[in-house]
Amino acid sequence: MSFERIDFSQLFHAGFQLDRSALILHFAFENRIQELAEGALLSRLIEEPLAAPPSAPEDDEIQESFYRLQVRLDYRGARVAAQFVEGCSTDLEETYVALQRHLIRRHLAREIVRKAAAGDAEAQQAICWESFVSGTLRAEALKAMSVVLAAGAEQHAPSAHELSVAREHLLSKHDEETWTELEEKLTRHWAIPRAAITAALDRYALALRHGGVS
Repeated sequence: MSFERIDFSQLFHAGFQLDRSALILHFAFENRIQELAEGALLSRLIEEPLAAPPSAPEDDEIQESFYRLQVRLDYRGARVAAQFVEGCSTDLEETYVALQRHLIRRHLAREIVRKAAAGDAEAQQAICWESFVSGTLRAEALKAMSVVLAAGAEQHAPSAHELSVAREHLLSKHDEETWTELEEKLTRHWAIPRAAITAALDRYALALRHGGVS
């Protein structure tokens, strides 16, 4: 029963309520869901440790992860990146092992995300509990409700330009550089249905029309 409905209608009006699945999708589009799933994973491992070690990621995935790290740190050149690593009193071999551990954790958490996106109640509750105990649930739920309300108040469909603005808005919350890459993460990695992506893009475009979402 946990978080089947998140309701603030007593404080505002009837429009300020949504169901758990809608909140899960909001976490995905706002790029909060992976972090919450990793917290849920830790909670799950405390309760029930893994029976067998997870499989290691492929070398090319680790290389891609290191490249993304270089971009994020603004050390795109291989030589400068190596100097940065050495400046942290470590080396590329230790960095490789650390990234491998990081990716294994992300893979395990991603399974929780995929289950939550598919409607699995246990996975959805685990993510919502992580948001609750971290103190972010109220703010995120209110933002999700506000986007729905702002979009619902608009009578005309979003224009091509408004959809483009919405894509840029959502991209700014993720590490991906193009909308195609973001769609791939949402659909292939997190199992978000394409219909849900299209509907969310329309909502954000309409909500952004008058600056009604941050």
